[in-house]
Amino acid sequence: MSNMKVARIAGLGAAVWCCAFAQRPTIPDHIAQNGGRAVSLPVLRDTEPLSLRDLAGADLVMLGKLVPQRAYMNDRQTEIYTEYEVIAQRVIADRLGIMAKSTRPGAPVRLLVELLGGELVVNGTKVVLDDLSRTRWAEGANLLMFLKQTSEANRFRLYGGSAGLFEVKAPGKIESRLKHVEKDKEVGALTFEQIVEIITSPRSQ
Repeated sequence: MSNMKVARIAGLGAAVWCCAFAQRPTIPDHIAQNGGRAVSLPVLRDTEPLSLRDLAGADLVMLGKLVPQRAYMNDRQTEIYTEYEVIAQRVIADRLGIMAKSTRPGAPVRLLVELLGGELVVNGTKVVLDDLSRTRWAEGANLLMFLKQTSEANRFRLYGGSAGLFEVKAPGKIESRLKHVEKDKEVGALTFEQIVEIITSPRSQ
């Protein structure tokens, strides 16, 4: 996003980037302003929970694990993203036939997911960007992901932002990774198998 403004949120003790308004400084700008010391950039995006009906419009819905691969800046050098490889466990919906498009016969399709946030060394300085709309998940956690394809065939982002990511816990309980889960009355009340049944029903196709 090109238009952002700084807002100060009580209790955080740090400037928080929120969507909308003035031009954002670049990450190298932040480093220069901070005298070359380590930089922490909390980012808050106004993400609301989506209904299951809305989430069912995702290009790809799957259960899997996310394994971090690399962190990088966007082209405008204003944000850091982390690239994760998806270890697929179960494909629930594949609207575009993505999983059948392997570049090598018999080989699994390699899927990559880009998430806002991460840690990177820029010009010798450590920079951490934290997405405040999303809570962290346990390493190796089983994740229910609603994904939207980018311009690259095997690269995805979360459908609806952080609203499209859930952790699946035993025995099938779903926990949204969206921080404001008190608003998530619908999906959070369902089990994983109930969600699968709804997503795969003819009415959701």
